[in-house]
Amino acid sequence: MGKVPEINSEIRFAIVVLHNEGKSERAIASQLKLSKTCVHNAIIRYKETNSNQDRPRSGRPRATTSSEDHFIVVTSKRNRRQTAPEIRAELNKSRSKPVSLTTVKRRLRDANLFGRVAARKPLCIEGSHRLGHKEGLQEVGTAAPPGQEPRSRGC
Repeated sequence: MGKVPEINSEIRFAIVVLHNEGKSERAIASQLKLSKTCVHNAIIRYKETNSNQDRPRSGRPRATTSSEDHFIVVTSKRNRRQTAPEIRAELNKSRSKPVSLTTVKRRLRDANLFGRVAARKPLCIEGSHRLGHKEGLQEVGTAAPPGQEPRSRGC
């Protein structure tokens, strides 16, 4: 049988109140539409801990410490062109257990640093830009010396 969702602390509190009023576990289960096992476990847990709160869970430990997270962010901000694999290589030099590339990318994303490629400058259409530039120079009166073509500054 699959796992069922946990009951919250308010429902556990209601179970304890009904139990203290003298109702049986079976009556509480039918009234709150829960299983008898769920009601029983909630009562036992309350008797052991005197609390309706969830117990702390271990969870998966983080791969990096907060100082290493800070190092990743600062390294990226100092050199914006540095890639995540380069940051990972630099971080792994000082660690005994290597950090994955995904972890580095996740830490950067958490700091609102996203990898982007710069927009390319629009290409000049051959001839049209230079012609316009020459015409502009001649209008202003700063044409190139005889025999030389004015230099283009754009492309």
